[in-house]
Formats: sequence, structure tokens, C-alpha cells
Amino acid sequence: MRILIHGHFGMRNVGDDAMLETIAQELRGRYPNSQIVVAAGEHYDRKMFERVRLKKVPRSIRGLALAIPGSDLFVVGGGTHLHSRKGKLRYLEDCFNQMLLLIYARMTGARCWMVGVGLGAFETRSAELVARVCCAACSFLSVRDKESYRWLTQGRQQKKYFRTIDPAYWLRIPDTPLRKRGRLFVSALPYFRNYGTDEKRDGVVLRAFEKFIRQWLELDPGNSVLLSVFNDKASDRDSLILGELHSKFRTTGRVDLGEYVSDPSEKFEEISECSHAIVMRYHALVYAHIAGLPVISLNYHQKNVAFCSEIGLPETARISMDMFTDDIAAQLAVSLFSQPANFTAAVDADTYRCGYSGLIN
Repeated sequence: MRILIHGHFGMRNVGDDAMLETIAQELRGRYPNSQIVVAAGEHYDRKMFERVRLKKVPRSIRGLALAIPGSDLFVVGGGTHLHSRKGKLRYLEDCFNQMLLLIYARMTGARCWMVGVGLGAFETRSAELVARVCCAACSFLSVRDKESYRWLTQGRQQKKYFRTIDPAYWLRIPDTPLRKRGRLFVSALPYFRNYGTDEKRDGVVLRAFEKFIRQWLELDPGNSVLLSVFNDKASDRDSLILGELHSKFRTTGRVDLGEYVSDPSEKFEEISECSHAIVMRYHALVYAHIAGLPVISLNYHQKNVAFCSEIGLPETARISMDMFTDDIAAQLAVSLFSQPANFTAAVDADTYRCGYSGLIN
């Protein structure tokens, strides 16, 4: 049996690559004698591909067009492949491209699955209709949150629909290193450049982060900060924001800008040394939860909102992008430091994971 996995893999996003390993491991357990091929970019984790016995093909239209024929199963794995934003045509294009790939795979005789994905939110009706076609083309779909499941089922249960959690929860987590008191884990991205229509508003976010970090450092002389890069893809790399932040605190010697690492386990080890977190990236939020950190989630996307609800993160820890300004940043830092229980999920990672049997039923 030949399985082809397609997703945002090998594209310098450690959150996506974390999902690939667990999806591939589960498929390997189900089909032990199969050949598993992954459409991946040039920055894929070579050690992981060797460990799980994966074969790489180019993540391009031509690479997929050549790889799909002869595949018995075409898997769209992990991540948010189907969603849209008003005023951002590229998300509709992404939905349309997914539809073409799934229809092409069906035409060549392959079964189509989506595994561990998030669906929505859809701000345009056209993208939502295309997403419905994509889901109809699949014989099996597993989604990672209740909002995706609600949109998928629309109240109608079908055997091909399966509720799971994010694939990163089944990673083999290394032993947790000693936690550093007052070490703040920060994840940020150029939100308005990527998702909004007014790129200048990223400057508001930057100033809010600066005020938050400055307050954090003033709270205790032993406090420090890790600026952690999750996405280093050229078009929306985290360092566009984190690099500017780091430059403002370079002389303090207490704010570190972490280099991008492609190994999910190494990234988790880096985060586990921290004691608190304020994050934007979805998988930064997932990692903070797995590490058991009190966390402020800056909810730039519906997937963050849905995940906060899943794990019972207190309302005090859920901040919308419009709310996060320098007017409240300093007080948020004080509250996170002095009242961590108000920023801790009601459901811990082990309990959350135990409620699900895997990615595939």
C-alpha cells in the first residue's frame, strides 16, 4: 500500500512538523507494510524522516501531480487547510487548491482522508462552499476541536467523522528540564500583515509586547524572557516581530531570541525551561499547555479561541488582538506573575489526552 501525506510540512514551521511525525506514526501502526510518502518542502526534518521511514517528494504542484497517481491513500494531514479571511484572497486560493488536489486524487482511484485538521473559521461564503466540497471528497475526516467538528457535522453524525485532538499531543516528549523561575516564553507573529488589512497595526502589537516585557523584567531582577520562533517561513516569519522586540532589550542581557529549530522535541525542551507564557501561535499555545505553564493566549485566530475553550483556560487568560494594547500590557504582566492560577487551564494535558484514543478511529 502506498500512502501520500500532504500538508504544510518542511516549510520552516515547527508546529506543522510536530503533527507530521504523529500522523505518520499512526498510519505506520495501522498499515505496517505500507510505503509512506510525504510532500514536503526543503526544510524537512531529515532525522525524523529516517526514524519513521518516510520518503520525500517535492511539495509543489508538479511534485504532487506526479506523486498522487499510484497512491492508494491521499492524506491531508494536520493544520488549518480550509479557512478564509475577508480581504485576503490567498486563503480562498488555498481552499480551491485543496479541492483540486482531492478531486484529482479521487479521479486516480485513491481514497482521501483528512487527519487531525482544523476547519474554519470561514469569513467568506465562497471558501466555505469549496471547503464543503473538499470534505465531501473524503471518506474519513478527523478534526482537532469541537468547533471544527460542529461545522463539519452540522448536527448530523456520520461514521466518517471522528473527533480527536491536535496531533502534537502524541509526540514523544523528552524528560522535562529544570524550570527556570521567572522565565517568560513569548510567541508572536506579524498578525495584521498576514490576516488583517492594516499592517500598521502590527506596530500597536509590538508596543504592547514591549511594555509587557519591560514590566516583566521590572517585577523581579531574576526574571528573563525567551522569544521563541515557531514559524520561520519568509512570508510571515515570527522574527519580523520578535527580532524588533529583541533589539529593544539587547543591552539588558535578560531577553533571548531563540533560533528556529525544526525538531519538535528540541523546541519543547526549550519551552519546558520556562515558567510562564504569553503566546500568539496556535502550537505555541499547545506546547505551553503540554508543559503545564500558566499562559496568556492572544487569540488571533478561531483555532486559538476553540482550543482555549477545550482546555478550560480562564477568561482572564484569553485576550483578543483588539484588546492587546500597551494600555493593559503592564497589568497583564503583573497578573500573570502574581496570580498564575488565573492563567492555568482547568484541564491538564494528560487528562485532555486521555479523553481520546488517537487520530484515526
